[in-house]
Amino acid sequence: MSASPYLNNIPKISAMNFAVSFLIVMPVIIPYWQSKGLSLQEVYQLQAVFGAVIVTLDLPAGYLSDLLSRKACLIAVGVLYGAASVLLGIGQTFWDFVAFEIVMALALCFYSGCDVAMIYDSLAAAGENSHPPGYYLGRRVFAAQMGESVASLAGGMLAASALFLPAKINMITSWVPLIVAFTLKEPPRQKLSSRHHAENWREVFRFLRGSSSLLRSLMAMALLYGFASYLAVWIYQPYWKEVHIPLSWFGYLWMISNLLVAVIARFATRGENRWGFQRIKWIILFAPAVGYALMGSLMNVWGAAMLALFSLSRGLNQVITISHINHHIPPAFRATLNSLVSMGVRAIFFIVGPWLGGWLDRKAFMSVCLGLALFYGVLALYLGLRLRREGDFGHATGSS
Repeated sequence: MSASPYLNNIPKISAMNFAVSFLIVMPVIIPYWQSKGLSLQEVYQLQAVFGAVIVTLDLPAGYLSDLLSRKACLIAVGVLYGAASVLLGIGQTFWDFVAFEIVMALALCFYSGCDVAMIYDSLAAAGENSHPPGYYLGRRVFAAQMGESVASLAGGMLAASALFLPAKINMITSWVPLIVAFTLKEPPRQKLSSRHHAENWREVFRFLRGSSSLLRSLMAMALLYGFASYLAVWIYQPYWKEVHIPLSWFGYLWMISNLLVAVIARFATRGENRWGFQRIKWIILFAPAVGYALMGSLMNVWGAAMLALFSLSRGLNQVITISHINHHIPPAFRATLNSLVSMGVRAIFFIVGPWLGGWLDRKAFMSVCLGLALFYGVLALYLGLRLRREGDFGHATGSS
């Protein structure tokens, strides 16, 4: 990968994904916030604040990445990400953590779609075609999940000694993405006009209106199943507490969840090449429905083990679905449309997150999980049949 300086961006983007995901506080963040006096409803309100910022700024941040410099946006990510982790480590009140959520959301707005766009632009600038982009997307997801897995193990072990330690250590490790971002080389590419913003947006929306039914279905799938996994992540920890899993095990469970996503993402392209999208899509679509159904009906350690189903859907969705979407998106506004999917996930959480948090505060885990199982079961049938009508449209991800 050293034949072109632009190809050197690819492992660096993977390194950034590892570092951005290295949040050792995540496997115990809900108990950490509860130790500061926050209720579950307030925790979900924090996520609603986070979602509100994402909904407001994710798309404009993706647009800026298409308009200006990928590297500059990733440097901004590094600055904001480091600052957010400092706010989390020193925070004591609900409003301190609101500030953390706002700054972290800004960091992820600039990151959303920009790293994927940098991969595609770097491959194009280097003339690399020995592997299709999906090959590298799988490794990007693998690096991110490995970062979160290692962080999960460390976070659980540290929290067993003192619950505040993971947040304090993240105040130091969170500056690594900034260091990596400075080493990137901006690839040449087609950019949107910096003088005609209104026309740029009209071009984006004209493309969306005129795009194929296939692309719209794929974007709906990426959005709604991204939300299924995202929501499950915020249910895991209170669910584990509800079924009396010791806090010392949280880090191990979080690590297992992320290792599963990493391995599944790493080999997702082989699965698609072997079975085809039309078969593998049913796994992506039905795994969350089955996972929520078993969590709600079992309400024990075996229910907690259903995190494997969410990891399965998440790993496949993040590589296979996203690869097919980017296969149909013009390079000029690739980051914008990738950000649109991310924004949609947060927008849904912004609407339903606080409501679900209130239900979970009242220990209504069974009704919440079974309701989500019903919703995703119906949705899986609808999207699955709709995508089947599109026919077999090949493999956008390529071989692993």
